[in-house]
Amino acid sequence: MNQISPVQADTASRATQPDLRRVDCDPDFWYPVAWSADLRKDKTLAVSYAGTPIVLVRPEEGSVFALYDRCPHRQVPLSKGTVNGQTVRCCYHGWAFGRSGRCIDVPYLGKGKLPNGVRTFPVREAGGLIFVFPGNPEKADTVPFPKLAQTDNPRYKTKHFSPRVNCHYTFMHENLMDMNHQFLHRRQMGQIKARFLGQDRGENFIEARYSFMRCAGQQPLAERLIFGKHKDLQGKEQPVEEVVTIRTEYPYQTLRITDKDGDLIMDLWTAYVPVD
Repeated sequence: MNQISPVQADTASRATQPDLRRVDCDPDFWYPVAWSADLRKDKTLAVSYAGTPIVLVRPEEGSVFALYDRCPHRQVPLSKGTVNGQTVRCCYHGWAFGRSGRCIDVPYLGKGKLPNGVRTFPVREAGGLIFVFPGNPEKADTVPFPKLAQTDNPRYKTKHFSPRVNCHYTFMHENLMDMNHQFLHRRQMGQIKARFLGQDRGENFIEARYSFMRCAGQQPLAERLIFGKHKDLQGKEQPVEEVVTIRTEYPYQTLRITDKDGDLIMDLWTAYVPVD
């Protein structure tokens, strides 16, 4: 009887499992696609989710709504059109669409001859961000909306970052989960020692904890801006050990930094949104 080596068994097992780096993002989640400040009243804003063009519309009155960013007549982007009340009118032939996506006016047709409308997307606005639900709209109310760190807490300053990185989302998750990538940033952050403290995992999340301490050199400006100045009673700068907790719960990732007493120093919330 032929024996299967551990390597062969592992290879066979991997062959039946999906390669995460080839798996598309799940559209049945709330994804941030724009900063609220970038969408002015009576204006449109072109965004996208995984190659799907979406137009955000902010009327003079009422909440933001989102439509498929193509007029069904000649496929002209609706984001190039004009906002009139609760409608957006295509810049090419003047077809108008309401927040429901229904075509409500074609200037040269009668009311009984209006064509089909365009797809709509559920929208929510929170924490200075505009979120869309690009998946099945019937699931939008059943999927928990993400908790956005300390954006509504006046005790903390909120900073916004929106870099575009040309890689699969799993690389971003893995990079932050391994806090020893700090070695790469030693010139900006100084010599910081990361020590793995353990992890927790569940059905839909994984969480890792590290101690994080500057172990040599003067406190650099980058660290001072993030953590503040660390000094003893004589006014000398002292290395202080922080506890870093990284949690990934698809498609969001959080990073919390606390001091040795458990007081929160920084709370970072991240979502990875495919744009192409």
